[in-house]
Amino acid sequence: MNRKILIFLLVVFSFLAAFLSGYLLSGNSFQKEAEVSDYKTGNILDKFDNEFVISKENSFQQPSLLGKNRVASFTVSSNGSGISYHEKGTGKVFSVDPLTKEEKPILAAGIVNFIGAIWSPNKKEVISQVSSPLGAQYKYYNFQTKESALLKNNTKSAVFSPDGRQIAKFIFSETENVYNIVISEPAGVASKKIFSTRIPDAEIYWPQDDLLAFKVTDNRGYAKVFSLTKEGALKEIAGDAKNLEIKWSQDGQSFLFSATGEIGRPELFYKSIGGKEPLLLSVSTSASKCAWSIDNKTVICAASLTAEENEELYKISIADGVKQLITPLSQNMRVREILLTNIGDYAIFLNSYDEKLYFLKI
Repeated sequence: MNRKILIFLLVVFSFLAAFLSGYLLSGNSFQKEAEVSDYKTGNILDKFDNEFVISKENSFQQPSLLGKNRVASFTVSSNGSGISYHEKGTGKVFSVDPLTKEEKPILAAGIVNFIGAIWSPNKKEVISQVSSPLGAQYKYYNFQTKESALLKNNTKSAVFSPDGRQIAKFIFSETENVYNIVISEPAGVASKKIFSTRIPDAEIYWPQDDLLAFKVTDNRGYAKVFSLTKEGALKEIAGDAKNLEIKWSQDGQSFLFSATGEIGRPELFYKSIGGKEPLLLSVSTSASKCAWSIDNKTVICAASLTAEENEELYKISIADGVKQLITPLSQNMRVREILLTNIGDYAIFLNSYDEKLYFLKI
């Protein structure tokens, strides 16, 4: 009898042990499922936080290729939303739209021995620089009327007026043995001399209707910039600086300039024509790598911490110098020149490595 009771108790104990073991195992499995379920559904904020961090790290847009041709000169087209450019090597002129990427020929014949171009503000006229046995020559061309004219052989630099109705030329006078700044109609007629100098090298600008400017560089690479009225009044506005570059604002009231600093890296400054001291901006870059916004309140610049590091695009406020990172550029990109379209908020730049245009919506 006692043996039967003992056997019965052993069976009951085994059953209870098996039940408890199964319960514990299923409970642990349920807990694991609950943890997995929490990750998948219940703890949904954690999942979103992780995706947000990843998305934030990869949220930068990369520039896209704009056209297949190598480019020598480019500008915003007359409609304000596209780009017009000269193809390198041929001088052919094309237009391309960043939105549609549609490309059209403007001047299919091309320009022999093309070097570079000075575009009029209305983008319907251009002064092309070409090489010749006599040295660099300048040719005027109107895309609408097809009018063309060769500027005098001793022209050293040229620029359009803000309204495009006139041009200013830095030209050598053999009879006077001096260099003159002369204003004329684009085709070269009805000229008027406003300034004379014996300085042989000057790059001229025309930022305002009644105000011109020019940069002179000595044989050490140091340069100064002077403003010049149509009456011949002269005033120094920037310099004495090495490797000086200038980028004028849209309204011509102020400008960026860059120069080599003490450690050999370029320093970027902002200055208004009427202002006294320039403002040092917090990026190391050349003025040619910057573009002004339409409202003249910000600039977009490509800059890097060192000459070896990849460049990054920044948006910089002129009022306080605060910069905002737009995007880092890949290692196969180096900005040579950049501009902004008037419509659509696109940054367009020429890549030094492959000499092609790229665009980015900002």
